[in-house]
Amino acid sequence: MATIDKHGLMHGKLGNFIYFVRNGKQFKRCRPSHDHTTPSDRTAGKPNLTEFSEVSKVARHLRIAIAAEPGIEIYHPTHAQMVGLLIRVKNCDPAAPGSRTVASGLQTENGKAIFENHIFRWKRTSATYVYEALARNRHIEVLTTPLDRKGLHLIHLSINLNTGDFQRKIHPLPASHLFDPFLIPQSFRRKKNHVQLLLIASNKTLQRVVME
Repeated sequence: MATIDKHGLMHGKLGNFIYFVRNGKQFKRCRPSHDHTTPSDRTAGKPNLTEFSEVSKVARHLRIAIAAEPGIEIYHPTHAQMVGLLIRVKNCDPAAPGSRTVASGLQTENGKAIFENHIFRWKRTSATYVYEALARNRHIEVLTTPLDRKGLHLIHLSINLNTGDFQRKIHPLPASHLFDPFLIPQSFRRKKNHVQLLLIASNKTLQRVVME
């Protein structure tokens, strides 16, 4: 509450103003507002906030799942890089805002294409990438670009994007037979709510492929 001194000058709060005296002169300023958003603004932002939390959780699960094993150097994208990619994948989910998920986005053709065509790389490093990966009986046939495969590994991953539960096998790519498909064993059975991914990785690049 404002008070008046013996000179008739006001000090303190009155309504939406704060009165004060400086160098014998009267001044006033508006009281600060600590909440510039209305309830409707906050409600409108909740779906996007919920989806971002879900994407951040999935990004954390994926980064843990692809972490390099001892003796193997694999490029590890930052959390922000992974979130940026997964947001684009999640946006392909045709569900209503607030209920879109990365897993559902990966089931769409656009989401799968975004996920597969993005390559994490160190600066302008050239990358060997996967053309296609086909499941054939007990093996997976992988066709890559005919570049030097030295130091490259295929990471076969089965992961539940919601819980982070995963299984992983890492296969070194041979440097010979550059134009031939590469066969790896089908290591995992299909599990409900799990998605199978192939990742071709080196210490400077990383690309993912969604297995059907």
